[in-house]
Amino acid sequence: MTPLAQLVDALIDTADPVLTVTDNASDDEDAQALLGAMLARLEGLYAPRDLLIATAVLEAVTPMLVETNVLLTTQPVGRPV
Repeated sequence: MTPLAQLVDALIDTADPVLTVTDNASDDEDAQALLGAMLARLEGLYAPRDLLIATAVLEAVTPMLVETNVLLTTQPVGRPV
């Protein structure tokens, strides 16, 4: 399996749990605190550089997903061809 395929699988595997946590939080601040507490162990498992690389990848992925979702859910404007 390629690294990209592994990233895709990991994003799919994490989507529901992250949504569950954020949906159950009363506001964005609570969601951030909950996720921070749940993921705190990562600081002991990975070097800061590794966490920063993971963050950079997620920051790059997010706009791609948003843009693609907008393209998929937006009705075409104008006259049908």
